[in-house]
Amino acid sequence: MIHGADGPHSVIATGLHSILEPEKRKVLAFADGRQEAAFFAWYVEKSYEMLRNRSYFLEVIKRAGSGGDGLSVSDLCSLLADEYARRGVLGPAATHAEIMRAAGAAALSEILSTRSRISLEGVGLVRWEIKRPPWIKPPAVFTDPPWHLSQEVAWHLASLLFDTARSDGAVRWPEDPRNPISWRDIGTEIRQHWYTSGAPRSRGAQKSWAGRFTRRTIFLAKVYEKLRGAPSDVARAEAEAALYRLWVDAREHDLAARKDSFFVQGPEGVALNLAWWRFYPVEKVDVVYVCDTCGQVAAVDTFGICTRPRCWGTTRVVPLQELPEDHYRALYQCQFPGEFRAEEHTAQLAAKKAQQYQKDFKEGRIHLLSSSTTFELGVDIGDLDTVFLRNVPPQPFNYVQRVGRAGRRPGQPGMAITYCRRNPHDLYHFARPDRILSGRLEHPPVTSLKNTKVILFFQMWDKAEPEPADPGLGVVTRTYIVPVFGFVTGRQLPQEPRRRPARQYTTRPYFAKALGTDTESVAMPSNGKPLIFLKKAFPGRMVELCEGRRKTQFWICPVCGAGIPGERTYPGKHLDPYGQQCSGVPERVSLAHEFETDVVEVRFLMPWWPAARDAAWVEHTGAFRVAQVPSRAPSVEPVAMLNDSEGWRGCVWLTVS
Repeated sequence: MIHGADGPHSVIATGLHSILEPEKRKVLAFADGRQEAAFFAWYVEKSYEMLRNRSYFLEVIKRAGSGGDGLSVSDLCSLLADEYARRGVLGPAATHAEIMRAAGAAALSEILSTRSRISLEGVGLVRWEIKRPPWIKPPAVFTDPPWHLSQEVAWHLASLLFDTARSDGAVRWPEDPRNPISWRDIGTEIRQHWYTSGAPRSRGAQKSWAGRFTRRTIFLAKVYEKLRGAPSDVARAEAEAALYRLWVDAREHDLAARKDSFFVQGPEGVALNLAWWRFYPVEKVDVVYVCDTCGQVAAVDTFGICTRPRCWGTTRVVPLQELPEDHYRALYQCQFPGEFRAEEHTAQLAAKKAQQYQKDFKEGRIHLLSSSTTFELGVDIGDLDTVFLRNVPPQPFNYVQRVGRAGRRPGQPGMAITYCRRNPHDLYHFARPDRILSGRLEHPPVTSLKNTKVILFFQMWDKAEPEPADPGLGVVTRTYIVPVFGFVTGRQLPQEPRRRPARQYTTRPYFAKALGTDTESVAMPSNGKPLIFLKKAFPGRMVELCEGRRKTQFWICPVCGAGIPGERTYPGKHLDPYGQQCSGVPERVSLAHEFETDVVEVRFLMPWWPAARDAAWVEHTGAFRVAQVPSRAPSVEPVAMLNDSEGWRGCVWLTVS
């Protein structure tokens, strides 16, 4: 069971497509809603294109080998176009110009990738190098005092600084007049920018090369601080001055270029010419550089310093073969079929188009069909082997109908994969899958509310222990209940909505208790004086609390099961579902559902932390986040909380020593 939505679903669907036999590459994906099914068809196709393009990008680089001058941007575009043609990515009717344009856009999309952690560079499979133009001399600013670097090391440091132009979008690439590629074609989130040596005049199009808060200045200051042991303010000033001199000297040398200049003059400033970049594969015998704090992987030496602006970690040399297993690193080295087409099949389609999609899927021209409930009954789609259920269906009969779409031919067994989300319904069946796998209805789909015992049956809930108060964090003590079968509602019909409903109820995570035993502690950073002690992950019980509108909670009657939105004062008398006065006394509670997740304990060695806030549970979502340090403790460095897996959700236990 994995937390998430379209991301994990896409991984499963594309993985199935890549391992199925060519004549059986058909996956039927089910979702309960039309909108969800329609969006997934688009999302999974885009995700597959990204994985396939990176796989082909890596393959052509490996085929060229690590020797020689490496591959230029033009080389990559040409070789990737040949791979596209060989694999039939765009189909047999595609022209050479169309293939060249699509391959070029894919190559540039990878070179200018915004998701550095899952790019080919970020997982340690590709490295880059900037070839020094012969008319540009090794930067004297780094060979002269106070830097005193050799010419080779000085150019390597300058290359690291020039390479930041890719993430800034301040680059230009060699253009083929017959197949021009624009920024819009490559689909990157990076906007095109131009460098200026002074303060930017236009915030939308210009960036400062030597600004005080640019990533170049921060990185160069860290390098100077490490090499010369200078204070941080002195290092920052020296970095700004060195960057400005590097820019002026290189621009002056580049005036001698007759062709393929290193700098490209544009309407708003200067960009760097990507024609001088070279790309190489990282071989199994090579090493990479891993930050000991945030875990970022770099394929080039960065002077033992992490290049992330907000990370103060140091890098260590690690052989590629000794890196921990990474899902994307393994995925990019797989073989991906060239063709992949995903379409939706929902009630919002016109009947003629829906029939055409059904026919194309049956005949193998559509590889993934994202369907709502429209495919549950009365549909025969031929020799389908694989069904992917993106959530646990509402009832056992829904499950039977959906998985029954596969394996309908003699001698052809079907396979059904069910993904359980972190909601009460899916978790209920994940704990006991036999309930839905049996195909038997435990309760009738229609219930008459004429018997008070039936009403009481629907009032069942688990009442949990009160949530402990923590005045230091401003958390108020709450009592919450976990609904088992929901609540009884009134008999009146709901009004037709006149506008999009606003989200009125907020939720927050809360930690209930640890379910595992103590695990081993690891000091971070491992060298020098540690700032934190980190315990390895162990299972814990999390609660997702819903506290109602503006945290006023809910009034729930234990007698009739009536639920009343929270108010600041007691609501007084209320009516039961039959419209009669109820004698029950409502209780003020929050609603919640519970689930298990991975927990990591982080013990901070920070004596200045207030005593009232010496422990807290916080939710940590995303791949990487930095714990901010209050201004009253300037001598304490920021501490990074790390999780390498995309779409992961867990908790961090904060304590202080």
